[in-house]
Amino acid sequence: EGLHALITDSFTPRGEREICTQKVGTRRISQLNRRRDALAALAWLAAQPGVAPDRLGVMGWSNGGSNVLAATNLAHPEVRQAGVRPALSVAFYPGCEDEQRRGYRPAAPLLMLLGGADDWTPPGPCEALAAASAAPKPEVVVYPGVFHGFDGTGPVQLLRNVPNGVNPGQGVHMGGDAEARADGRHHVIRLTRFQLLDAGHLRPAAPFQIADLGRQIVDQRPEAIVGRQLLIEQRLDPSGALGLRVGDFVHDERATRIRIAHHRRCIDGRADEGSSEERFGLGLRFR
Repeated sequence: EGLHALITDSFTPRGEREICTQKVGTRRISQLNRRRDALAALAWLAAQPGVAPDRLGVMGWSNGGSNVLAATNLAHPEVRQAGVRPALSVAFYPGCEDEQRRGYRPAAPLLMLLGGADDWTPPGPCEALAAASAAPKPEVVVYPGVFHGFDGTGPVQLLRNVPNGVNPGQGVHMGGDAEARADGRHHVIRLTRFQLLDAGHLRPAAPFQIADLGRQIVDQRPEAIVGRQLLIEQRLDPSGALGLRVGDFVHDERATRIRIAHHRRCIDGRADEGSSEERFGLGLRFR
């Protein structure tokens, strides 16, 4: 996809190799440490020549996924005060209990990919976190019957040296699932392409967040929303160059959607036309 990756190591500089076999509550490395590492990494990246600071994303697995939640939760003062915020965040099978209890206020669109049979970091708290989250609502994908580490290639095995999980002291299961791995990759690429790549072709001249518009109209009656069409068109495309036009509105119990038709965007000199649907909290997905 033409993207670069910076991998942060919160363990080695602090004299640790891993924390998976350490009981929660006894670990020397906390989410506070890891959150500050992530925020510092974002700030460092944004200052590098050739890096677009508005096209940065954060991604993590397991405890690293928990760190993604901690580093993008505006309920933390240092996240609110951060000078750089990611454009997207992805968490594979994170532990969600801490941020669920705190209340999740996302600083960026969040995608969570979860194993339905995960007995290390079960999906329930993550689904509850997403349901109670402020906008933009996280996107949650749960793969039934798969375990922790489903995006790996190794067979499912019982790790008896992990003291945490759903059944403390009895170990946890971990192993790959080919279908879930492939589908998870598809979701990550889809979100990345929009938030970090395609978004650059659609970003209006004046700074504007689609979610801000969503908060303006999501609670209005559908008939009242229609009166905002002109405003939406202007905010999405103030110059008129992209040819974005607002179509019909769909209001349901989960979100307000706007269908946008007859858009035109220029990519590598080619003009594409089509239609898309925007669901507040997930961003525009152009097909």
